[in-house]
Amino acid sequence: METSVYDRVEGWTGPGTLYHVRGSATSGAPVVITHGTFSNASTCVPVAVALGAHRPAYVIEWRGRDVGRGRVQRFDYTDLAEGELRGAFAHVAGLHGGPVHFVAHSGGGLAVLLALALYPDTAAMLRSVTIVAAQATHTHLTDWRGRVMSFWMMRLGRRLGYVPVRLLPIGPCNEAVSLKENWYAWTRDRKITTRDGRDVFSMLAGQPVPAMVLAGAADKNIAPAEGCRVIAEALGPKTVFEVCGLDTGHAEDFDHARVFRSRAAAVSVYPMIADWIARH
Repeated sequence: METSVYDRVEGWTGPGTLYHVRGSATSGAPVVITHGTFSNASTCVPVAVALGAHRPAYVIEWRGRDVGRGRVQRFDYTDLAEGELRGAFAHVAGLHGGPVHFVAHSGGGLAVLLALALYPDTAAMLRSVTIVAAQATHTHLTDWRGRVMSFWMMRLGRRLGYVPVRLLPIGPCNEAVSLKENWYAWTRDRKITTRDGRDVFSMLAGQPVPAMVLAGAADKNIAPAEGCRVIAEALGPKTVFEVCGLDTGHAEDFDHARVFRSRAAAVSVYPMIADWIARH
């Protein structure tokens, strides 16, 4: 762990781990940040430091960051929504006396959709939501190589109980196959549903939290822009949506990883998120 960047938050009992960004600002409404699958708190360091220059900053690291041989865990996106996310929102809001801003990459963005859909009181904990490169409905738009990789990733994952990171090298961690099964089922059915089969997008109708959804212009195999767009539409007509690429004034055509963690993202994506948060 980046011990020079984070301190564990005292009083947090999990699940997962809650970190405070060391040296982040002491005034302003706090921001809570989280990663996606195959990733951990180290993935969030650059954006956490950038946003922490303006306000108190915290990072949620999910449970199961050490899954592997002999260390199998089972959890899904609803578990993350109910545990890590809602718990952290409430804890940080209590520390600072008011709602928090939330920034999530990839799977972290899917978890917050479930938190908002299943628990309407989640909205009262949030000032704004920013979702970067998340989708679970448009994998059919990816090229054949991505679809073949997903198929074999799930076959091997079911045998092992976890998905080895070497199959999808977008982060430092293996991932729980139960979490990937959740996502795989959504992409197969082309809709995000609750455990009892309810449509999450329908349940989000009228949700009041200001939202911004960003996609990477070169993110073709994990979170194509059209999949990100339908999440923006589900969050309401006032949601800001942008494809981050050269055509929209960004530093490059971002892929799935670089839109959240890269020097180029620090130039154009992080300031955009910081400005969005400042307006809310």
